[in-house]
Amino acid sequence: MKLQQGNEYIIKNYNSNINKNTKCQLLSFGLIPGAKFIIKHLTPLNKAMSVEINDFLVCLRENDLNSMHITAIQ
Repeated sequence: MKLQQGNEYIIKNYNSNINKNTKCQLLSFGLIPGAKFIIKHLTPLNKAMSVEINDFLVCLRENDLNSMHITAIQ
């Protein structure tokens, strides 16, 4: 899925092979299944991004996002 700045996404669930520490970290940021977030900034190669979730900005790496199943909200 091509991510676009300004679009809203919803987290469906996490990959079954996600590292336990990574999952705990993402959950502590509020990135729980069912949560909605908006991509605020993308780096030129989409390797990192800042997302707004619950009125907070969180920076994520591409690997973090690849460990989640997300869907764009139309």
